[in-house]
Amino acid sequence: MCRFMKIELDERCSLLFLLLDKRRIEWIRENEKEKEYLAFEEGLFEDCVRQVDLWTQQGMNEDIRTLRKKNRIYFDGEDFVEACLRHLDCPGDYMYMCMTNYFGLGNQMARTLAVLKTMNPNREYSFEEVQRYTILYTAVSSFVDALDSYDMQIGYLTGDEPDDFDKEEAIFQAENISIRQPERKKPEESPITEESLEEMEKAIADKNIVIIGGHVNWLNKLKKRFPNWMFIPTENYKTVDGKMLDGKDRVYFFTDHLSHVTYGKFIAVVRERKIPFGYLGSLNIEKMIRQIYEDTNL
Repeated sequence: MCRFMKIELDERCSLLFLLLDKRRIEWIRENEKEKEYLAFEEGLFEDCVRQVDLWTQQGMNEDIRTLRKKNRIYFDGEDFVEACLRHLDCPGDYMYMCMTNYFGLGNQMARTLAVLKTMNPNREYSFEEVQRYTILYTAVSSFVDALDSYDMQIGYLTGDEPDDFDKEEAIFQAENISIRQPERKKPEESPITEESLEEMEKAIADKNIVIIGGHVNWLNKLKKRFPNWMFIPTENYKTVDGKMLDGKDRVYFFTDHLSHVTYGKFIAVVRERKIPFGYLGSLNIEKMIRQIYEDTNL
């Protein structure tokens, strides 16, 4: 490895580079293995979304103080995480800064409940329990996202050549260092009328849209309404042929049913071909139609 990097070892630096090379070998070996992905049973996540909606259905019409009171257990845990981070000399919102994709508290609760139900299918969980576990899920998510970023940067540091579309994010280019801010919630949208929804659906039906990820049942519903779109169930793709995305107008990732490894393969192809992309965080087809319509008609 050191010879490949044209580094000459001597008594002052051999240990450092041997350790870096050892870490690089471990990183490559782990990356090549098929990771065991905890997939949810078909329909489970959708059930969890509905359950969380029942618990929080009045939330969108309440002010922040009322929301904080309703989700008191979660926000108490969030305050504790913030205090721990500050105690460890980190910014209080570092947890959210590390997260690549954050679609809001309701989505995090649904994911958390789905994990709990996968672990214990016959157990019923209360809203209070789900809040308590959700702060743990959120913290673990930020840890995994930070770890993925760290492994990528270690690869660059120990010899990998950054792809052209990743060079700006490489940490050894000091002029390109930036702080990621958590995704801000969009203001509540006004209700969609049937007429406007129908017009939006017609406007996007002929677009070259690609949907990556999602349960089979959900994808089948979309296929009936948008037969011209491309739908990619990621479990069928161990490798990615970038040619399949040539000429596409826009790519959307449904990340609730998409492993980090699979996402990494597809996002690399999308960025390499400079295809506009976005994320779908809701199973609600009407919201999806509105989002894609707005994205493709700006």
